[in-house]
Amino acid sequence: IKHNVVGELTGFLYPDSIIFITGHYDATAGSPWSAEPVAPGADDNGSGASCVIECARILSQYNFEKTIRFVAFAGEEQGLYGSEDYVQDLLNAGTLVVGSFNYDMIAWSGSDPPPPDMVIYADYNPLSQAMANKVAEAVITFVPDSVEPDIDISPGMGSSDHGPFWDAGLPAICGIEEQAWGPDFNPYYHSVNDLVIHCDLPYAT
Repeated sequence: IKHNVVGELTGFLYPDSIIFITGHYDATAGSPWSAEPVAPGADDNGSGASCVIECARILSQYNFEKTIRFVAFAGEEQGLYGSEDYVQDLLNAGTLVVGSFNYDMIAWSGSDPPPPDMVIYADYNPLSQAMANKVAEAVITFVPDSVEPDIDISPGMGSSDHGPFWDAGLPAICGIEEQAWGPDFNPYYHSVNDLVIHCDLPYAT
């Protein structure tokens, strides 16, 4: 049995309004139903899990009006099991979800002309699109020479842990290094070679 790992930074003004920063921590190198071969999972999704932890480390030094919840999901590779159950629990509890920022594979800069892309997936929900615009704005403001944001309104691209939020009508985005399975996608994806030595750590940072 795998468990979701959750940390929370309680908001001082609207503690019942929750913003999520998420990524999955499981990995696969073949069949997601087998522990062999061992999956190092540096990019997929050690990078996203590291993002969640780093956001928690930095944001914990500040106070925010709304609650921020940091979630590392289990069972993504088997079919979004961790996030599906978690979102259902949110619905059952009547949780006020402001939005979820999900990151899945953000350490492969690829071979496109610099600066390397970060694709930001959103669905047709205008709140999801506003979140995507805010991420793109932050990228352009703080790291304009390091990352190029690319907003993609693709409601069918729900194959990561933002998907259950979309399915529930909740706003969410997914940040990823390249169009899913596009021409510049990480060639070490779901293999024993998904290693840190193949990651672009300055880009991931």
